[in-house]
Amino acid sequence: MDIFRLKYLSLAIGMGAISAFAVGNLNTHSVSADDILSIELTSSPTSGTNNNPKALSVSTDIVYSISITNNSSSDIEQIVINDDIPEGLHIADNSISYYTGGNSENSKLISDGGDVTYSADGNSTVFTINKLESNSSITISVPTVVNSDTSGEKIFDNRALISSYNGTSVNIQSADTFHSYTGSADSTLPELRGGGNIPFIVIGISIMAAAAILMIVTFKRRNGKRK
Repeated sequence: MDIFRLKYLSLAIGMGAISAFAVGNLNTHSVSADDILSIELTSSPTSGTNNNPKALSVSTDIVYSISITNNSSSDIEQIVINDDIPEGLHIADNSISYYTGGNSENSKLISDGGDVTYSADGNSTVFTINKLESNSSITISVPTVVNSDTSGEKIFDNRALISSYNGTSVNIQSADTFHSYTGSADSTLPELRGGGNIPFIVIGISIMAAAAILMIVTFKRRNGKRK
């Protein structure tokens, strides 16, 4: 009887060990969200580091590029990306574009409609990729410019993240980019879309007006002398 029980006890222990090994092996090879989707944030000018941010010159633009890659063998839908653009930067909404397959020559404006939609609350931006095919990538370009009224020393620390896909919440974050800016509200001159600076245009108009007045006065004086 004792021998019979000992055999079953040994069998139970053996089955338990096999089950534990199978579960452990399954957990080791489980697929995480990071394995399915990846995100990379780059910038132009190139980012510095936390301890040594890239210094920006006056009126320098920053273009952020958010690249999403589908590493799986299945198409993924409704990929939501969040990016809080740093305070002190203005987003050029109408110039935000995207391209697929790493070919920037095929860029399309998001405002024209297509595979990516965009919304913003202040500098908090949300992008939704309607569908990303298996083993493919898409890059969203977000142009920004330092606000003309930004003064003092600023550190622009930016990070983007994937917050959901296929209706499932995730938190897949990119590495940070770091830029620094030092200036005063009077150190930049607001520029018109067509180029040139507003103050110089105002000065030019003033000079032309003064010249016109001078011509009128001279003309009247000459006519007065003739009489």
